[in-house]
Amino acid sequence: MTDTAVTNVSAQENEPRTLPSAKAPIGPGPITIVGASLGVVTLGLGVIAIRDSLIAFNAIDGMSWLSGVGDWIDGFKPVAWMVPGGVAIAIVGLWMLGASLRPRPKNSVALNTNTGVNMAPRSIARIAVVAARDVDGVLGASAKSTTRRLVLTVKTTVKSNELSSRVKNAVETSLNGLNPAPRVSVRLKPQGTDL
Repeated sequence: MTDTAVTNVSAQENEPRTLPSAKAPIGPGPITIVGASLGVVTLGLGVIAIRDSLIAFNAIDGMSWLSGVGDWIDGFKPVAWMVPGGVAIAIVGLWMLGASLRPRPKNSVALNTNTGVNMAPRSIARIAVVAARDVDGVLGASAKSTTRRLVLTVKTTVKSNELSSRVKNAVETSLNGLNPAPRVSVRLKPQGTDL
């Protein structure tokens, strides 16, 4: 190996490496409901199984619940309600399958950077309110935001399309660092009405 190759390798080792940006935070999916429900059912079945085991080993007195359920099921005869019940159970099973495959929802919006910084809808709403209050003719503002949409309610001295477009432009300018920026809609309320 030549001296040049050794120098290049040592220079690369001394250069600081940048870490990859973090992934956007995501919310819990609907599968959490399914998982919690199945967990409670499994816990209940475990308690029943432990109780019946203790009865079988004569640790406690009582009648076995599982053998009673087996006898009850063994005595079933076809009844009209079983078909709709089976269809309902199949629908619930399909819903559980769909819930397990559905992606988890995004609960933040990324900034236009490579750092992996994200902003929650609540923070987006706060920035929009501050930007709207800086527009002449605005007395107050409130906002509700999701990751895709921002609804801004502005208390004004006068209701005009020109003021609405100025507020919308100011808010969109303050949010242009988001990727993607939420759609902004502005509702004007003349002075004397409650936000």
